[in-house]
Amino acid sequence: MTSHDAPGAVDGNRDAAVDARVDAIADVTPTDTAPDTSDTTGDGSGDAGCLAWSLGGIGVPAGTTATASATYSTFAPSNAIDGNLATLWNAPGPTASLTLHFLKPQAITGIRMAATSSPATMESYTVTASGRPTTIGSGTLMVNGLTPVTIEPAIDVTPGTYSGITIAVNGMASWAVINEVSLLTTTCP
Repeated sequence: MTSHDAPGAVDGNRDAAVDARVDAIADVTPTDTAPDTSDTTGDGSGDAGCLAWSLGGIGVPAGTTATASATYSTFAPSNAIDGNLATLWNAPGPTASLTLHFLKPQAITGIRMAATSSPATMESYTVTASGRPTTIGSGTLMVNGLTPVTIEPAIDVTPGTYSGITIAVNGMASWAVINEVSLLTTTCP
């Protein structure tokens, strides 16, 4: 049983299991660890700002900050928006939330996440507009374990312009973990 199976595990066991997860994630291929923002159109538009990486979408806008309802050890919320699938935000238990704060409101149609878990488990996600209790999107998705990182199907949100979003995670049999979040737009699905 790993620490992600038992939130009440002894701290030494937690550290070993989290270290094992980070070591496993470090095996992610380089093409998945850094979005390619190169301009393939030749006109300077960068393909409407779309990122050529496995999550698609636009990533998160520059200046976005992340906070969380809880964080385990040094696995900070900012890791979930750093453009690197090998880093992660990790909560100290199965339920927690991650909030993204945008410098200016963003028009989005969905989100896509990369996640890991130990053990593999179904996880539920509920997306709300920051500061509002109304659900704008949700999904229950399979996270296949530690490696490779699971690229989740898109979670559609009510199309709109938001100053921030909160993603509530229920990791069920695993601790709440998000490796990366990418915003989806009409032009960058």
